[in-house]
Parts: sequence; C-alpha cells; structure tokens
Amino acid sequence: MSHCIALFSDCRILFPDNSIDLEQVNIYADKAQLEQVFINVFKNAKEAMQRIRSTDKIIEVFCHEDDKYFHIHVCDSGSGIANKNNLFVPFYTTKPQGSGIGLTLCKQILFNHDGLLSLKNRENVAGVEAVISLPKG
Repeated sequence: MSHCIALFSDCRILFPDNSIDLEQVNIYADKAQLEQVFINVFKNAKEAMQRIRSTDKIIEVFCHEDDKYFHIHVCDSGSGIANKNNLFVPFYTTKPQGSGIGLTLCKQILFNHDGLLSLKNRENVAGVEAVISLPKG
C-alpha cells in the first residue's frame, strides 16, 4: 500500500473546468486504485452538473474521521439521484454514453480496502453527496 497524500491534487488536475475545494488527508492505500475511485466519483459529479443551468458548479471535498474510518465526502451541486435502487447494479446506467460499471467498480475497490461507498441526495441543497470511508491505519 502506498501513501496517498497527493491524491486530491492529482484529481483536481484531471478536472480543471470545475472548482474542487480540497482538504488534504493522509491515507494508506493502493494509490492507483483509489485514484480510480475518485476519478469515477468526480466524473459522475461533473456529468450531473452539466445538466443544470446554475453557474455554481462546484465539487466540494471535505474529510472527517471517527474511531474506525476516514470519511471523504465529495459533494456536487447537480440534479441528484433519481433511482437510488439501481446505483450499484452492474451495467445499469441512465447516461446515454455510460457503461454502468463505474460505481460498481468503486464499491469493489473500496471493499477490497475494507472501505465503504455510499451516495445520497444532499439535504436542503441540490446535488449528491458521495461518502468514501476508508479504515484508519
């Protein structure tokens, strides 16, 4: 497992058209696999925000921890989740160009790291909050 201190900065480079507010966190994991999780989550957030007219298309990233996990929240200001029951169904997609494997792959990568992925519509504002939870130590 490698040290992922530059992970968020690397992802911000891949999404230069969006404002991504970053907070640094130290995580010990497979950097390439974890980057793939963040790329998929950021890509979904960016695509969700393309469908809205607002000029406030921001991907916000913040972190907190509890006794067992680091929790990394990725919040967008898109249209939200319409069909929660099919989020992690392989090959199910609502996107014309989608394959339906992105979130399934993310969930599997995190499972292999003893982590979790959850997604929900944000409360009191438009958009989705993805929470990536990785064990401490």
